[in-house]
Amino acid sequence: FIGLISLGIGAALRSTAGGIAASLGLLLVVPTIFQLIPAEWAGVVASWLPGTAGQSLYYTGSTFESWQALLVMLGWVAVTVIPAALLMKRRDA
Repeated sequence: FIGLISLGIGAALRSTAGGIAASLGLLLVVPTIFQLIPAEWAGVVASWLPGTAGQSLYYTGSTFESWQALLVMLGWVAVTVIPAALLMKRRDA
């Protein structure tokens, strides 16, 4: 699922380097930033990020159950791939 999210980001940006940088930023930098924020809402938002939801697919006792984590990951895939497909159709048609 992370690969599909990265594919959607890269296709939307039309840049290999930009797609890699944005994907790694989403997976590595954004959760760290949310951990530094002392507010309670930051922890809730951080649990919905694709890295945390992806971990919940494999580890029990996480924020989500496996089926919930699967739905969160499918939502992230849809949020990145659908706009990328629309942008590719409009720009490259």
